[in-house]
Amino acid sequence: MKTNTLTAFCRSCHSRIRFHERPELYDIVTCPECDEALEVISLSPMRLDWPSDFGDEDEWSSAKYDDALLGD
Repeated sequence: MKTNTLTAFCRSCHSRIRFHERPELYDIVTCPECDEALEVISLSPMRLDWPSDFGDEDEWSSAKYDDALLGD
């Protein structure tokens, strides 16, 4: 019986990354070929991207983001 392997591609080196277990949305994974840290941005289809620089939304409210842009 054929088993379905979950795979995605590294945004940096384009290698195929195979998952033994289904990751959660927004999990950080590391490419085994280039050691790039990537974030799971979609589960169906499985897609990876570079992690967000802002962290979680509570940490960066819009007021803090505006202050950071204005240099306050």
